[in-house]
Amino acid sequence: MTAPPEKHLVRKSFFGCNSAHGFHCFFDFFHDLTDAKITIIKGGPGTGKSTFLKQIADEMRNQGFAVEQQHCSLDPDSLDAIIVPEIKAVVTAATGHHVFDPKHPGAVDEIINLGRYWDEAGIRPHGKEIMDITAESDRCFGRAYRFLAAAHLVRTNRADLATAHQDFSKVNALYEALCADLFTGHPLADAVGPERHLFMNSITPEGTVSFMDTVIGPSTRLVLIHGAPGTGKSTMLSRLAAKARSRGHKVEYCHHPLDHHRISHLIIPAMDVVISTDTLKGLPREQEHDLNAFLKPGISTKQGEIKSDDHHYDAMIDAAMEALVRAGHTHGKLEQYYIPHMNFEQVDRCMADTIEQVLRHAEKYHAFTRRSPKKVKELC
Repeated sequence: MTAPPEKHLVRKSFFGCNSAHGFHCFFDFFHDLTDAKITIIKGGPGTGKSTFLKQIADEMRNQGFAVEQQHCSLDPDSLDAIIVPEIKAVVTAATGHHVFDPKHPGAVDEIINLGRYWDEAGIRPHGKEIMDITAESDRCFGRAYRFLAAAHLVRTNRADLATAHQDFSKVNALYEALCADLFTGHPLADAVGPERHLFMNSITPEGTVSFMDTVIGPSTRLVLIHGAPGTGKSTMLSRLAAKARSRGHKVEYCHHPLDHHRISHLIIPAMDVVISTDTLKGLPREQEHDLNAFLKPGISTKQGEIKSDDHHYDAMIDAAMEALVRAGHTHGKLEQYYIPHMNFEQVDRCMADTIEQVLRHAEKYHAFTRRSPKKVKELC
């Protein structure tokens, strides 16, 4: 299977995010699961799940497919899932904070249990140590989530202040201007376009990490919308998304890492348009708009509150990072009880078999799409 050079590009995202509401995942791979294949990998720490996923991703790229890598929010260098959109195939780990079970077992989903390849007799004597480490790790995660919840509450103070002083007539005028610019020539469709929800940013022990650079190409129209919390950024993106979907376009909602109810980025793949509320330094942008410019002069009397809230917000985020570092370090101790008792030769054979199954699915899927009047990109 040969593909043009751009098909080898890797897009990155996050499988889930540490947030003010705890750990949150969307488990959102495709809007239509017809003829999809989702392989769910189960297994303990150190059983080879991330390596398994990396090698499958490499093989699929070698076969000419574009791959989306979904990374771990606790360790951004590790993978939690790979997606091959062209053939609607997913291989994902489903353990720890992101446990999930098949919705359509046998029809769409398959489970691979790497626990089949460990020596339980070698692990069981360490049961108390494993349970103690797990309890301490969970405690550290809880501590991190409470700090993030506090940061979110402080941010709400900041947002309420800005909202009370924002001139939303000017925000609405900007919205109308953006609609005219982006959607002129895109008529209303007879069906609403599909949507997908994911994280392109995540709060990690290394700080807030973004993969937005992996979705912005040389021809992408990048529109930046800046502004303090409460100035209308997320609402603006939601309204623009609704406008795009009314034109039949698929929309990808990239949610805010602290609060998944808000939108940080909007991707409209068919139009090659990205609308972002981040600075995205180093990336060429077509337009840039600052909603702070519409704030009424009265907000200048509240600078003391703003400075205080910003200070407390930063302090809570820093404390959350420290707790996440401790949680990650503690969780990593579990690997010492699994790695020595794993049969990695069997894991490698399982991985090779999984790759073969995905490639067989690709052959069947391409046969299906040749019979179908729909384009592959419309199915993904």
